Amino acid sequence: MEKNVSPLICPLPYPTTQNLAKDLRTANIIYFAYNGQKSERTAMQLYHIYSKMLNNQDAQLMKQIYLAEQLHLKLLHDALLSLGCKLPQHQASNSNTYLPKNNRHFANYKNVIMQAMATKLTTIVEYKKMLYLIKNTDVQQLIERIVMDENLHLQALQSIAKTHASNSTISPSIQDMAFS
Repeated sequence: MEKNVSPLICPLPYPTTQNLAKDLRTANIIYFAYNGQKSERTAMQLYHIYSKMLNNQDAQLMKQIYLAEQLHLKLLHDALLSLGCKLPQHQASNSNTYLPKNNRHFANYKNVIMQAMATKLTTIVEYKKMLYLIKNTDVQQLIERIVMDENLHLQALQSIAKTHASNSTISPSIQDMAFS
């Protein structure tokens, strides 16, 4: 990864996770954003793969989103620990539903961008569902701040899609990739 790449995040600070009181109910709700089917962990893997599939500015954007997802994962990790959740040493996402090996329709550039936008929309919806369930205002603020980044990512992806839709000369094919 290039050294000068920074995460695509809003220019606002994240709420602290250090002083959260033990709250296993809230931990159970946000755990799925950390390590569920549609988690930050899975999204992070997805954007890392996308950064290798696309070219130039688009690959750069995917790297920036990847770094933001990595930051979100750390924030959720720290929040879970503060809330009293005991996390296993080695965690693997229990489903990789976002990943290309499970979605073979990623044959071309446009599909990659469209799938990235679809996963962002799903992520935003999942976080908003959590906000209805969470009663802990400190955690609500953290989730709301993460949603701001997710909306920023969606806007950036929509901008790429519009650029490629209006410029018909830019539509490079992506060879079918075999993921093992």
